[in-house]
Amino acid sequence: MKRFCDNMITSTGGLGLLRGTLALSALIVLSVAIALIVGCETSQEGDPAIAIVPRGVSLVGGSQTVILTAIGRPDIEDQTIDPVLGGVDEVAFSTNTTLFLPLEWTVRFPHLGFIADAQGFTAIYISTDQIGQQIINVRDQRFSSGVAVVDQIDPATLIDPNDTNAPAATTP
Repeated sequence: MKRFCDNMITSTGGLGLLRGTLALSALIVLSVAIALIVGCETSQEGDPAIAIVPRGVSLVGGSQTVILTAIGRPDIEDQTIDPVLGGVDEVAFSTNTTLFLPLEWTVRFPHLGFIADAQGFTAIYISTDQIGQQIINVRDQRFSSGVAVVDQIDPATLIDPNDTNAPAATTP
């Protein structure tokens, strides 16, 4: 190999051709590496393409159950904004987007509740008697994800509309 390189240097009148060949080879290797990195990143990371229905619910008291369903979302151009909640309107969701089963359901705060069962596109959440806001996440096998919120409310904080001793509602 050394003899080949020595002959290459002397026959070309210096290192110009060798350096050019090495630079071109390095450029090709770098280009292939960048293409592989970008390609792998795109194929392994899913976009946030899962909606959970209902995406927000309030529960009063402990041991309440909510059935959650994961569905696919269409492209952003097909979505409408919910004027009340500020998010994407649930009626704009579509089950046409492919979700890759099995889905993985998790809760952020285990002291507030847990996923009792999950099969296919559906999960059952059961709340504890603790008060707070539970965040429920779902993820499919291509790392697409979605989020729902469960507000767990203390029944003592609710005002009974039939209670004559309750403070009167005021309007601005």
